[in-house]
Amino acid sequence: MKAALVLLVLLTLAPLSAQVAFNDYQLPPHEYYEGDSQDPVSLLVRRIEAGEKTPDFSSQRAFVDWLLAELEIPAASQTMVFSRTGLQRQVVSPHNPRALFFNDETYMTWIPGGMVELASYDPHRGPLFFLLQGSDDPKPEKVNFNRRESCLNGCHAGSATNYLPGLLARSLHVDAEGNPTAVDKAGIVINAISNHENMFHTMPLKERWGGWFVTGGHEAADHIGNLVVPSRGATPVPAPALAETKASYPHGPSSDILPLLVQDHQIGLLNTLYESLYRWRTALHLANEKRAADGEAPLVQLEAGSIADLMPKFDKSVKQFLFAGEAPLPGGGIVGDPAFIEAFRATRVEDAKGRSLRDFDLKTRLMKHRCSHMILSRQFQGMPEEFRSILLGRIREVLTARPAPAGFDHLSDDERAALLEILGETVPGFAVKTLADASR
Repeated sequence: MKAALVLLVLLTLAPLSAQVAFNDYQLPPHEYYEGDSQDPVSLLVRRIEAGEKTPDFSSQRAFVDWLLAELEIPAASQTMVFSRTGLQRQVVSPHNPRALFFNDETYMTWIPGGMVELASYDPHRGPLFFLLQGSDDPKPEKVNFNRRESCLNGCHAGSATNYLPGLLARSLHVDAEGNPTAVDKAGIVINAISNHENMFHTMPLKERWGGWFVTGGHEAADHIGNLVVPSRGATPVPAPALAETKASYPHGPSSDILPLLVQDHQIGLLNTLYESLYRWRTALHLANEKRAADGEAPLVQLEAGSIADLMPKFDKSVKQFLFAGEAPLPGGGIVGDPAFIEAFRATRVEDAKGRSLRDFDLKTRLMKHRCSHMILSRQFQGMPEEFRSILLGRIREVLTARPAPAGFDHLSDDERAALLEILGETVPGFAVKTLADASR
């Protein structure tokens, strides 16, 4: 009892920052709500306020199209969700689905008759969330880009994202109006539904896209998109055809399987990557608090032992980067929307042999060269160099080790050699990064 009392007193006397956990994102050293953000939406808002940009308010659709263009989000990235699970669930249904658009660093949703929502990545904080009040008017006069703290309460900083700011993309059985419903009596058991998991590239396709429309060339794909459950316990039946929706969407009645697959990969990777960043920053902060108390100079990088302790957590991100455990595509592969393929490849960076991390495979897997294109994204490149050096060093270690480390044996020696060449020529700093370098 006395020992417990002493421990309680010590914790009470310790500085608040010394008690911080990696997912206390509002506290030092993370300070999610503090300072000027460098995400694309915040930068655009500053340009609007400075008079450098003037939104097109001639109609709601005109504003949506203007916003997509300004944020460099391709309309062909459009996916459609009809589950009533978001902030504006009252206006969503299979007859009026919510359209989602994305690029590497910005996600935008729009519902006809509803407001535009944005999630925009700051390299150090992760996604910032905006609700554009006034964007639901048929002919907006003014739109306020309100950054929403309430989005994080129990949703975008809940159990599905390990209580850090993150994105949600869930697979749910829904009724004819889009409301989530149980289907146990129908004999369908879906872990993604019962455990409220996010979809990501390791999830079997048979568990994905419940509550979403799925279009395009995927005849052999076994998934649970395009279905509704007419009554509790009933067998799922086809949802109304997406082509029957009355609203006009930027990419027409399309929710192609390829952007859905890319979206699943990106969201899974980004959530894991920012968890790694927050863990690293907390560990460095606490180490430096101890050094300050001992009169020692601060570190700019964790010591080797601390990096080793965190490596199992960091490996979650490395595995996402290298597509470990990726669910196979259906027999015969898929045919992606040509417009999305063209838009996705528009920012490809080639090595001397013409290879790029933005080259699709689509026969048995998503990408031809299995290291994520997100390694070249502005949010990853904008993270602290000391943190990136750990992940880049570990990726290099995985690709050079013979045999492959446990958990990475999905990559053949030839594929790992090709990835070393591509990354060495296209990713800044990769050629000279080793894991040992990171802790020096």
